[in-house]
Amino acid sequence: MRCTSPALRQMRKRRHQHLFVGCSMTAATLVGCAYRTRGVVVKNAFAQVQSLAPASWTEPSVTFGAHFQGPRSVPSGLQYCANFISASEEADLLRVLDGEGGQWQRHIRRAQQFFGLVYYQTSQHIPELQPTVDSPASKQYGRALGELPAWLLPRVHGTGIYQEGVNQVQANEYLADSGIGVHVEDPAAGPAFATLSLLQPVQLTLSRARNGRPLPREERDREDCFKVLLEPRSFLVLQGESREDFAHAIRQSRLVQLRDGGVLRRDPSYRRVSMTFRSIVEQQRSSQRMDLPSGYKTYTVPSARPASVAIAES
Repeated sequence: MRCTSPALRQMRKRRHQHLFVGCSMTAATLVGCAYRTRGVVVKNAFAQVQSLAPASWTEPSVTFGAHFQGPRSVPSGLQYCANFISASEEADLLRVLDGEGGQWQRHIRRAQQFFGLVYYQTSQHIPELQPTVDSPASKQYGRALGELPAWLLPRVHGTGIYQEGVNQVQANEYLADSGIGVHVEDPAAGPAFATLSLLQPVQLTLSRARNGRPLPREERDREDCFKVLLEPRSFLVLQGESREDFAHAIRQSRLVQLRDGGVLRRDPSYRRVSMTFRSIVEQQRSSQRMDLPSGYKTYTVPSARPASVAIAES
């Protein structure tokens, strides 16, 4: 006979409520998250998803650094769709994020909000972003996945990159020249993840990693990299070599090289919003960042909060 504590039963109940509230039965099935019944793990079938039209993968606009080593081609596992959503669908998403139910929080320099599981690794101890299986259930979940437009998760799952389904959607807001420091995605994020870009374009910089970590600062060559242009309404997938063997960052460059040869200046009015889709392995969540490179600098958020956060590389 299997004994389950009241606290654990309550946590599982809250997990299902947070993941599926507001979903139709079909949408909840398409979310594809594992659930438990009578002690047996049951995984939702993805047969329904397979009938969806696959994303029209396109060639990304890529700029290689002057010292990039190896063939000038993107690593395996990097996929790009230039027009994953329409302009009206982009507006729908922004209404969800910025409207009455919006929950932008600035625990670090970028404002964030979460749908499903709350989990994000930084170089600092920020309990609000780093709950684990031992954290109270009330701290483990953000907004319900069911609050997202009904078409979004089925379309993401239709790409076929998620075996276990998405249980976290993380929104980030980038203002002016803000960025994100060089890092390798946390192991708990699963073997693949994808990012949907809204509003303004930016270049994502990928550089070589070693043993799941960015190269130490003293070994890095800023020109041994390549940059992928993330255009508005585009969808980028990193898995395999591109996820495991490369670190990625958004540098604090003020200029963005566009596909047509033009240049966009990231002035004070610049705003980009991204939505990252992950299949978090709940048991692998950690309160300690796993890929912290040597020589990493930190940045203190200019607010009453004393904690510092990792600064994006310039």
